[in-house]
Amino acid sequence: MKIIIFLRFFIFLFFVSFFARSSCIESQQTSQTKQISLAKVKEVNNSERAYFYKYANGVCKEENLFIIPGDRVIAYKNLNGYDYVAYLTKNGDTVSGWIENNRLFDVEQTAGDITYSDFFIKIDGVNVYIGQPTYELKSKVSEIKNKKIELNYIGNNNDSNVFGVDFPFNNYAVIYISDLNHIIRNDNEEVVSQIVINFGGDYSTSRGIKIGDSVDSVIKKYGGNGVISNIDGEKSITYQYADMIISFNINSAGNIESIWYNMIPWIRLVDDLKCSRNINLSKPISNLKQCD
Repeated sequence: MKIIIFLRFFIFLFFVSFFARSSCIESQQTSQTKQISLAKVKEVNNSERAYFYKYANGVCKEENLFIIPGDRVIAYKNLNGYDYVAYLTKNGDTVSGWIENNRLFDVEQTAGDITYSDFFIKIDGVNVYIGQPTYELKSKVSEIKNKKIELNYIGNNNDSNVFGVDFPFNNYAVIYISDLNHIIRNDNEEVVSQIVINFGGDYSTSRGIKIGDSVDSVIKKYGGNGVISNIDGEKSITYQYADMIISFNINSAGNIESIWYNMIPWIRLVDDLKCSRNINLSKPISNLKQCD
């Protein structure tokens, strides 16, 4: 009788484990669809550990992988009540995975600091932003402009494949997509990784800066935490937020001649955080030193 009970219990555990694994495998197929993109610093709340999940599903818990109250992460995606986050250890190693977002709270930004919203720009009526999935960009252009866009392979840069986008249909702005940082950001396709606004375009940033505006206007709108560089006579002021930068190139008259939005390699962000002594994200990720 004991043997029969044991076998029934063993079979029960087997099926529970089997269905749990099946649910987790199904989550693998859906965890990269319908994700909401974001880039926010969040902190573990309460007094309990926050466990990582392999996928955005309660059955996919990583029992031996967790962070503790006070730890901070950068959240890049949201799905089904979970955030896909990147956590940096004291040594600068990166741990990525899903965490229940009710275990995290948003870290408040100081007024005026650079945020994720600064990497959005409206181009010919279409909202384009760093980290935007290819399918979304195609869908928006088709919906608003009633045109189909094509991708043209450019080459490989920073170990990522780069494509040019034939939108907008002029020379005043250029959009590039790539798979840069796709593991850290949990991207399942190429995303917008660079936007260039050239002279002649009537486009403005989310804070109202246009080509031809003075560098003083930039500092007034974006603050004094930008990194000013002057390399071979080419002057610029750059602002950073996580693994994204916005650079304003300045001509000899002190006016803006081009605007560049870029995603930078994750390793560069880690280096910048180390240089700024901010590997634990205790300070804003918009006030970073850029180190050689």
